[in-house]
Amino acid sequence: MKLAHFERRVRLPVSATEAFAWHEREGALERLTPPWEKVELIERSGGIRPGGRVVMRVPMIPAGTMIWEAEHDLYEPPHRFRDV
Repeated sequence: MKLAHFERRVRLPVSATEAFAWHEREGALERLTPPWEKVELIERSGGIRPGGRVVMRVPMIPAGTMIWEAEHDLYEPPHRFRDV
């Protein structure tokens, strides 16, 4: 099974170092999740460094939910981190 790839680039009014630090702070996932999304955090360990892991229950349209497991495997401050 081929995994989906998502990459996003934006220009921010802060340095890459400041933006990267924002993503490293506790609660970044919650700050990035829109309030209308009913995402349930099931498990979290570590941060955005390799080995960090998040498991969430995500609503699916038209009905039901999906379990989303993400594990961080790349950490290159202040330029990028990645999860699979």
